[in-house]
Amino acid sequence: MQKLLIICTFFLVCFACKEKAPIQEQQNAIAAEFSFKNMPNPIPLTDKATEKLKPWTAYQDFEKSFEVFRRARNTEDLKLAVTDLIEKETALQKSDYPEAYNIAQIKSRQLILKTFLLKIKGHLDNQQEVKEPVKELLLARNAMRNQFNRILKDTLDTKSILE
Repeated sequence: MQKLLIICTFFLVCFACKEKAPIQEQQNAIAAEFSFKNMPNPIPLTDKATEKLKPWTAYQDFEKSFEVFRRARNTEDLKLAVTDLIEKETALQKSDYPEAYNIAQIKSRQLILKTFLLKIKGHLDNQQEVKEPVKELLLARNAMRNQFNRILKDTLDTKSILE
């Protein structure tokens, strides 16, 4: 009985003192680097669109946050930038749109943009790969910017056509 107790104590001491997995490796996996290489470049706004969007402060705040998002280099920065973008997009949704852009085409693209922001946030929370959702977000933003340009380029009066 005494020998059994000594052997059990010996094994308990040996296996209880085993080193745990290094915490540093886990933190490195969380704070992995991220790059915007091979991602779509932003579509530039025309001068007309820029002038129409200038007084829309909620959109200007959203654009500034998007620039911060594009400068993110690791997943922690990306998390913060995405959280900020979601807040700015909510403020943008609640703000007063300029008359030329208070239409369904802009609002639907903005909704898609928010969907991809939430998708990125979900991927980051679950520690999944975010390259594909980020690419989708950048494409959705380009579609919205392209729509800003097209609205001012088109001179057709849709109301008179529909009547």
